Amino acid sequence: MIIQKRSIILVLWISVLVCITLLSIACPAGPQVFHTVTFESNGGSVVDDITDVAHGTRIVAPADPTFEGRVFAGWFRDQALHVAWNFAVDSVGADITLYAKWTMITYTVSFDTDEGSAVDDIVDIPHNAAIGQPLNPTKPGWVFAGWYKEDTLTTLWDFAVDTVVENLTLYAKWTVATYTVSFDTDEGSAVGDITGVAHGTTIDEPVDPTKEGHTFDAWYKEDTLTTLWDFAVDTVVENLTLYAKWTVATTYTVTFNCNGGSAVDAITGVLLNATITEPDDPTWTYRLFWGWYTDPSLNSWFKWDFAVDEVTDDITLYANWTFGGTGPGGGLVFYENANYVADGWRYLEAAPKSEERDSLRWTPVGSSVSEVGGTETAIGTGQANTTAILNAMGGGTYAAKYCTDLIYGTKDDWFLPSIDEAKAMRDNLYCDYVGGFTNDNYWSSTELGEYSVLCLKFDYGTQTSVNPGSTDPRIYVRPIRAF
Repeated sequence: MIIQKRSIILVLWISVLVCITLLSIACPAGPQVFHTVTFESNGGSVVDDITDVAHGTRIVAPADPTFEGRVFAGWFRDQALHVAWNFAVDSVGADITLYAKWTMITYTVSFDTDEGSAVDDIVDIPHNAAIGQPLNPTKPGWVFAGWYKEDTLTTLWDFAVDTVVENLTLYAKWTVATYTVSFDTDEGSAVGDITGVAHGTTIDEPVDPTKEGHTFDAWYKEDTLTTLWDFAVDTVVENLTLYAKWTVATTYTVTFNCNGGSAVDAITGVLLNATITEPDDPTWTYRLFWGWYTDPSLNSWFKWDFAVDEVTDDITLYANWTFGGTGPGGGLVFYENANYVADGWRYLEAAPKSEERDSLRWTPVGSSVSEVGGTETAIGTGQANTTAILNAMGGGTYAAKYCTDLIYGTKDDWFLPSIDEAKAMRDNLYCDYVGGFTNDNYWSSTELGEYSVLCLKFDYGTQTSVNPGSTDPRIYVRPIRAF
């Protein structure tokens, strides 16, 4: 029974298949239609057409085109890009063109200021567009030196030329700020600026300025002289001016010790390192003023030069004197007698150079006197020696007689000096370059035994023994007188 049922079903299926076959032979279909799909990439890369697309069938989406700076957003049926083509659903019913839709890529530029002030990002930058330069950041102690493409600060970003083609970060470059320090000396001597001072560094203290009548105190930060600038600690963080503080200088007094001459008033209120005006020379009867000296010894090393020497403390200057003042006889005074009350004379004066003679003998020609005798050496004996010579020698032409015959400056009491008087004349006139004396021998009125007279060699100050009859032209006569 079961076998019979299965046989019947198989027969029925065979019958159906035969009918279907007969029907297909009896009713043939119309011709097949094919279409072409064209792709307009709207500036993107080319996409090949798809041809021979059977009518009513779907197509497979081609590879997306590319367009620099844009993102592909699909294919659309219309040029206005309103109706999208759905490759999973839509079928091709005719030749068609699909249109590519694109969206623009935008970028963000960030700024790394390396601890400087913040700079906002620039967003929504179209591909390949330039950007405007932002305001420069700031950083205490540094100077902004531009934006660079790498954190190694190798390539400068040129805002006029460079364009953005990706998200990127620009890096700030900094250089250390440098400053200038100026100095206001408040009418003191100039102090040059210090330039190129790096931020946060100290500076060396300059040489102190000077200001007449003042002592430099220090440099201050304000013109009100409130805050002292400490060169060991304070650092420069901006261009600045430092201000000099001054105190009125200590003044000094210059006192004059006239050493027997007329008084000279002290000079007071002398500023440190100032020169002083030379006062009028003091006077002293029959003396020549020889200058002021800083040491009582009157050594020439210590002579004060008013044009150059500066006062640095209270000081006393000492007058130096030399003989050589003009006496009443018109001669040069060279000696003062301390015992003048008892002796009856106070000064000795020498006749001037014009009355000096050479080539005179000590004795007259033809004299038979070999020794006068009793002539002395001391100061104050020359006049008596001369009188003794005249009494012994009488008339004629010789040294003592020339002296007593001389009338100069209305005076006729000239005489030949003793050896000690000649020494005083040398020491007090010749040695001070006064009187025009020579470097040779001068006759004295002092004998040295029989046939010998003492002469004084002025250049060495030594006594020489000379025959009184010598006519050596290098032996000179210089008359003197006492008053």
